[in-house]
Amino acid sequence: MAGILMLSEDEIQMQIVQWLTLMGIVCFHIPNERNSSVANMRRLKKLGLLPGAADLEVWIPIQGKTKTVYLEVKRHDGRQSENQKLFQAMCVKAGHPYHVVRSLEEAIEVVLMHQKKEI
Repeated sequence: MAGILMLSEDEIQMQIVQWLTLMGIVCFHIPNERNSSVANMRRLKKLGLLPGAADLEVWIPIQGKTKTVYLEVKRHDGRQSENQKLFQAMCVKAGHPYHVVRSLEEAIEVVLMHQKKEI
């Protein structure tokens, strides 16, 4: 993709968080991707670490209620891990929207789409 600036996943996610914050939409990062010792990973799993959990949980306000949407941020060429696919399936089964987004523009489209839908 010559001539197009390739942002890292972190850079894309920071843009999304900044936009959501400016829009007054609550979001938070779920830091489940870590390099850690085996002992520390066991401890973190006991504390609720869930491998594959989406990068962001977003609370979209709709007509006085809140809709929870999960966003997995990927670069243009990024792919979901098996754990991320399992988390996506859990979200879908539980009725929670889950989206893979590859840019700020895609994240904005997702938020606007959900704001138009009824809860």
